[in-house]
Amino acid sequence: MMAVLFILLCSCLISAGVALECEVCSSSSGNTCSGRFEICKDPESRCLVTLTETSFGQEKSAVLTKACGSLYNCTHPVSLRANGYRVRVSANCCATNYCNKGTVPLVTPNSTLNELSCPSCFAKDPESCDPHATVNCTGKENHCVLFSVSKERGSTIRVAGCASDIVIQSQGKAAFRGSSINVYNFSDGNSGETLRQGSLLIPLTLLTVMKIVAL
Repeated sequence: MMAVLFILLCSCLISAGVALECEVCSSSSGNTCSGRFEICKDPESRCLVTLTETSFGQEKSAVLTKACGSLYNCTHPVSLRANGYRVRVSANCCATNYCNKGTVPLVTPNSTLNELSCPSCFAKDPESCDPHATVNCTGKENHCVLFSVSKERGSTIRVAGCASDIVIQSQGKAAFRGSSINVYNFSDGNSGETLRQGSLLIPLTLLTVMKIVAL
């Protein structure tokens, strides 16, 4: 009887799996950080170390983060490129307890030019963001995007340029830090011409209405 109970207990433990524990912290200085350990929740099956590099004109910043994450986060790095603005994430993922502790080497994103170029602009005033310039995409930036983003009680910016898959999947939010991010008027495509037509749709509609009123 005891043997049967032991076998059933082992079966339950195997089917339930063992929860992964990862270090969780962030730092805007240095190449590592230290913090508490947390038990990951489904579907978080990896310990992550990410370095988010942001450049806006001559201003540059970098934030290193350790956390639990999904396999998708590991295989789909964040990359967003526009004229005058760039966000890219270097990452390292592992799947054993505490494996992201200490200093962990990061995988540098692919910066090789691909064959895609996109209409591009970046402006804190959405009205002045006219995506008629172009930017050449690199690595896994396989999409052209155009969207507006704002923070709670903050200003709104408009961005158009190259983006990786996870930027599309998250509707732009993956490229901006913070939980109070609002994204709207999001559009994407593999053709820059599609986005140009979309950006001109509202002005052309207004022009048509004005002509009708004039008649």
